[in-house]
Amino acid sequence: MKKHYLLTIGLGILTSPLAATLLVEESFEQTPVGNDLDTTSTNGIGLSGSWSNSGGDYIMQSGSLGYGSLATSGNSIITDSTTDSIAHNTISASLTGSPEVWFSFTFQTDSLSTNPKYLFALANDRIGSMFGSSINNSGTGFGIDLKSGTAGTYTGGTNGNVFVSGTDSADISVDTPIFIVGKIRWDVDVEGTATDILELYQPSSSDLSTEGAVVSTASGTFTNADLTTVSLGSRQNAGTIFDELRFGTTYADVAPVPEPSAFALLSGFLGLTWIMLRRRR
Repeated sequence: MKKHYLLTIGLGILTSPLAATLLVEESFEQTPVGNDLDTTSTNGIGLSGSWSNSGGDYIMQSGSLGYGSLATSGNSIITDSTTDSIAHNTISASLTGSPEVWFSFTFQTDSLSTNPKYLFALANDRIGSMFGSSINNSGTGFGIDLKSGTAGTYTGGTNGNVFVSGTDSADISVDTPIFIVGKIRWDVDVEGTATDILELYQPSSSDLSTEGAVVSTASGTFTNADLTTVSLGSRQNAGTIFDELRFGTTYADVAPVPEPSAFALLSGFLGLTWIMLRRRR
């Protein structure tokens, strides 16, 4: 009985500090590697089902796209052609139960030349055109131009919609993994108007304990319950990688790192257990 009791305590020590409450997590653990993303069922949480591709394909490739000490698992997805490639899925988890929602993902590109373009969008429909940076069916929502590292919004217009860039930008480099973190604050009072605000962060790979300073912002007015489609887009570039997509209600949810203190505590506990068991013998 004592042995089982001690084991239960040990497992609690190991798991409780590392637990995080996530709304969405996609580490692309689908198999087999080499298949098109849209031919495999998602193993993630908070998504409605399989991803869909529009245009070129995203391929499952072995290994995660890591960043510093960020916790990673599963595989990653990579574009395999110079055709515009858009992957999209519906978020089944509710993003409306908290005054703010955080999200994150890792990204890498092998080209920042004239033609390639890379987009992330949380909107009421999927990315419709990479060339025009638009949402399908004149949709609206938040977006990120990953080529410039700039936050923005998709707003309706006579010719569909327009990606309106926000302020400043993150630092994007070729063949270097980047980690983008976003925070959406719903219904912020801005001069008497309820406004939704997106803030982007690019945490340091040497210190993920904090999100750091805001690198780009954008604002709009949306029905947040409608923003349930997440899209990943790459224009005219084979070799674009996305991975480790997460949504949560805190920064810690979307930037999990192993906690050495938890393992140190568990090691000490196991050592004490071993001594006690030897004494009983």
